Amino acid sequence: MSLFPFEQPATRDTLAEAKAAKAKKGPARTHYGALSDDVAPVGGPLGKADIESLPSVLADRISINQETGCWEVSKGTLRRDGYARTTWNGKDHRFHRIVAQILIGRLSESLALDHLCRVRHCANPNHLEQLTIAENVMRGTSIPARNAAKTHCKRGHEFTPDNTRTAILPNGTPSRLCRTCKRDADRRYREMKKSRPIKRAGGSQ
Repeated sequence: MSLFPFEQPATRDTLAEAKAAKAKKGPARTHYGALSDDVAPVGGPLGKADIESLPSVLADRISINQETGCWEVSKGTLRRDGYARTTWNGKDHRFHRIVAQILIGRLSESLALDHLCRVRHCANPNHLEQLTIAENVMRGTSIPARNAAKTHCKRGHEFTPDNTRTAILPNGTPSRLCRTCKRDADRRYREMKKSRPIKRAGGSQ
């Protein structure tokens, strides 16, 4: 007996009708559609894509900038870092990565996805490029990127191949060192060491 007297008990006929109605609707679809089975290219723009091929739940959050071609994501989904986010399979992801994987192909987990247009909330696959994390950092405006763009050391010596050596800092970041500055520092140290009085046993010089 049903716990709720007002409910009609299911019969073979009602179950068959429900099954037929479900079959008529077709197979269930994911909220955002399926990811592409292709593999996204590495190096250069990912490629042109049609925004009409996106599920409406994503496309409705994009406005196309007619001057730049950027697919600008609505501000309601932006974070403080300038990137747009969305939920995929219950997890938080960057919006442009999901769009790229739907329209172009699977992205490598070991590579970064750089915005060639420099607009972080752009989701246009033709404005995105897969590259190494180190290359992506050097293209940015971080301290390592600014240092990499320098052509001379702080004392004015040019960073030529013969005058440059690379050292790995304690945090694992590569750093360029000026050989001329290193030779000058070594020379000053030797001169300073020679000029110091020699201390003998008992405190006498």
